[in-house]
Amino acid sequence: MTTRLQREHLIPVEEVDARIDDDFVAIIWHEAYPKQPLPDDLPSHVRSCARAYLGFASIPSRGELGLGLKQLHDRLTPAIEAHDGERAAEAFEQTPGGVLAELQRHFPGIPSADDLRRPDRGIECAKDLLGCCVSGADIVPGRRRPGGRQSPPGLRILPRYRQRRGYPPQEAEMMLVRSLGEYFYNRKGKFPGLASHGGRFAPKAGHFAHLVTAILDRCGVNVNAVKLLRRCLREIPKPDTLSPRKGPVGNLA
Repeated sequence: MTTRLQREHLIPVEEVDARIDDDFVAIIWHEAYPKQPLPDDLPSHVRSCARAYLGFASIPSRGELGLGLKQLHDRLTPAIEAHDGERAAEAFEQTPGGVLAELQRHFPGIPSADDLRRPDRGIECAKDLLGCCVSGADIVPGRRRPGGRQSPPGLRILPRYRQRRGYPPQEAEMMLVRSLGEYFYNRKGKFPGLASHGGRFAPKAGHFAHLVTAILDRCGVNVNAVKLLRRCLREIPKPDTLSPRKGPVGNLA
């Protein structure tokens, strides 16, 4: 999972062809491997890996999804009670695009802002959207006050979107490293390793770490490539379980 601040600096997927062109791949390849010719299929493979990484990394975290949908719910409720389609459309437009995209993935065909502004059925569309927000949520009973009055019930953040604790697992970055590593494995029969345990920018950590750092930096995110490689190396099978024809077999190390 990429952090929220890192996602804010990611380049759009549509800019991959322009930002990671053949010339850029050739430059970073010759910087990392100055004595080896550039493989013909490497630029296209790097762009494919970058698109997959950007698409995966742009997905908001569970905590962001839960918070965004709760805010959308709290804004839609008074708009529906007031039969104000414009207010409902503004609530929709104030919701982050990543949250709406994930909501669209779970509930295909959610209404758009234009649908919410329709005078004939905009409120009905808002009610449908409100139902998508509360699907799977827990309704928390209102607190009983000393005077006998009870507070109105509240909406708990959706359980399926609860934020996990601890350091982000960086699943998108790990996927990028694995994809690039598999390219080298298919060419040479082994996964590229670390030449040393260098610093944050890995000036002496090895050719592959330099290549990964340059690609991630071009995508707009600053990630410690050395730590990513160390985690990937721990997932590789033991040397005696590798088959040059069939690839990794047996138990993981």
